[in-house]
Amino acid sequence: GKTDVVVEFRTEPKKYGIIDLKTTNINPSKIENYKLQLESYATIFQNPNSKTPKFSNIEELGLYLFEPKEITQISEGNCNMKFETLYLKGNRCKDDLINRITDIIDICLTKEPPDYSSTCSSCSFIISLKKKKYI
Repeated sequence: GKTDVVVEFRTEPKKYGIIDLKTTNINPSKIENYKLQLESYATIFQNPNSKTPKFSNIEELGLYLFEPKEITQISEGNCNMKFETLYLKGNRCKDDLINRITDIIDICLTKEPPDYSSTCSSCSFIISLKKKKYI
């Protein structure tokens, strides 16, 4: 993924926020679906490589949802639309990200894939993707 918006707050010392934009149906639970993606962006900016800027004080993570509602005008290759929007503020979750990465590494190192379990968050995620016919 690629970060959509980095916001610099007018504070001393400087603080930053990362906002990801999504065209999707409006649902407040979406922040939970994207929390690890947002935390990954924050971690990258706090520990950048030589091509990435460093933002050491990332205070806010957010998701801005856009749900298309109506096409208002179409002309010469342009399309104007009305959207319903919702901003969702997330929380930093560094431990959750580390735990997820550790789980993935552990699974990759096993000789046999683990059995599905309804209590496993990774399994639940895959099952939800299958139900929605994404995979």
